[in-house]
Amino acid sequence: MVKIGIATLYAQVPDKLISYGSPRLIQKYNDGVKSEAEAPGSSRESFTPLHPVFSNMEELYNRDDDSVLKNVKIEIVFDNLEETARPPSISQIECNIVAWSYRTDYPIPVSFEHDFFYTKPNDSDCIIYADDVENTKVNLLNLKELVNNYIDFLKESKTYITLNTYSYLKGLSKLGVKKDSIKEYFQTILPTTHHLILSEDNWIAHQIEKGKLRWTKEMLVPLRVVNKNNITLPPSFQSCLVGRLYCLQLVVKLKGAEEPANTLIIDVPVLIG
Repeated sequence: MVKIGIATLYAQVPDKLISYGSPRLIQKYNDGVKSEAEAPGSSRESFTPLHPVFSNMEELYNRDDDSVLKNVKIEIVFDNLEETARPPSISQIECNIVAWSYRTDYPIPVSFEHDFFYTKPNDSDCIIYADDVENTKVNLLNLKELVNNYIDFLKESKTYITLNTYSYLKGLSKLGVKKDSIKEYFQTILPTTHHLILSEDNWIAHQIEKGKLRWTKEMLVPLRVVNKNNITLPPSFQSCLVGRLYCLQLVVKLKGAEEPANTLIIDVPVLIG
């Protein structure tokens, strides 16, 4: 395999919501009005049996259609290593959901943001998307070590604190984190279905130095929910006792050998609502 250039993927952080969809049971039994089809022998005043219907849960929230995220803006930057090298063709774009859940047996007085899961330990200016699990593991171990050392100090020094404060410390010391990747939640962007978006004619070349070009391509990627696995994004009480954060994961696959170098991945913070 010959390296022809370096490609980087960028995405604009959206300011709109991803609709979570309605839970199955509410979808099935959320009629709200009497059905015209009544059970044999029943009267208009009698209890109306339940009938499967689709839910209008989205209307129960203080948001309108304009607040729902329908697309996301991305840009691919390709710096060629050879003057004649052009950007590779895009074979497809996947849009997944990444959910970070954190839980503990005790309440905690703090909330976690995306930087806890994506920032490289001891280097707040360096973000490494490809190593987010390892970064989170190290950040979590550092936090627990700090809290446990403080608990040991309180015991050794016989320092008294309130019961609430102690439960907060125990909560942080028992904190657990889980990452879930939800695939096939959005429609995959393919040349056969979105030819104009993936067209090779949309690249723009910029001269950065003699013999080197920087190619850029901006795309507005549509987010059409298909939810093939029928996933409800909000966690159940049993699976997430503290909180959950979400990211929209964009996976751009370039034509060529099936190598990690031909895949561009970025996680974009989003809100679910």
